[in-house]
Amino acid sequence: MTQAIRLILILITVLLTSFTSLFSKENSVTDHFRLRSDIRDETTLTKDIGIFFKNTPNYYNLPDRPRSKNVLTLYDVNDPLEAYNRTMFVFNTELNRCVLRPISEIFSCVFPEYVRKGFARMADNIQLPNRFLNTILQGRIERTGIEVARFCVNTTIGIAGFYDPAQSWMGLEQQSNSFGRSFEYWGIGPGCYVILPIQGSTTLRDGLGLILDWYSDPLTWIPPDPLAMFSPIRLGIKAFLKVNDMTLLMEDYVRIYDSSKDPYQTFKLIYTMFNHMEMMKILNDKSKFDDYDYQDKKLILYDPGGAI
Repeated sequence: MTQAIRLILILITVLLTSFTSLFSKENSVTDHFRLRSDIRDETTLTKDIGIFFKNTPNYYNLPDRPRSKNVLTLYDVNDPLEAYNRTMFVFNTELNRCVLRPISEIFSCVFPEYVRKGFARMADNIQLPNRFLNTILQGRIERTGIEVARFCVNTTIGIAGFYDPAQSWMGLEQQSNSFGRSFEYWGIGPGCYVILPIQGSTTLRDGLGLILDWYSDPLTWIPPDPLAMFSPIRLGIKAFLKVNDMTLLMEDYVRIYDSSKDPYQTFKLIYTMFNHMEMMKILNDKSKFDDYDYQDKKLILYDPGGAI
């Protein structure tokens, strides 16, 4: 009970801090709730996104998209909840600054980088049920076999997924998947853009997919009671993996945020670009972007606009 009260007090403090930042003189309401005119300049966007992407033009002009000088228009997403989303973006940013970043710095001191990357690979390896179900729902049976093969090789030779010999030795590349991507594969539109507390950027479609993703996550069944959402064991494992991912992504996240004139718009753009790129890989059933490092792209996958 004491821990629960402490957690509530921390969340209240972060919320108050975020609203103070939102309406302070240094960060006016206009800065947060109106798209600043200079962000519409393609040069500015190219600079902001270029910090993250190694080969920026590839992502501005994907195979099935017409070439356009207006990146915002090319990868725009419906955002009728922008006022709420910007408020939640500020909340997540303050939660990140006040709580998560200090924790990640301590975590990084305890575990060297190669160990943290190994933990991330283990977390990805255990998500086989999700990828298995979604490749079947998408009718990509060959990919289902690849996912099973990757799991068997990495679980055994790769020591429970700590290493990835399936890709490094056998060329069986990792490919992200989710129920949200299956919905898109079936032709369901994204709906509106939404920023969730802590989770970060999503859409109405992908947000509904997160519910099914939760049930297909093996960690949901530890202990074997899906209703025990606040099981100390489950929360502890989830928190550990979340912090581990933060440590691998924090530097890039901060660099992008600090360089952006409108971080909200920048991270929204990154999110939509990444989603389109991943769907292109699913539809073509192969990677068109082999030089794009998987560990880097998890920044977008986990917390664009969220607290990482």
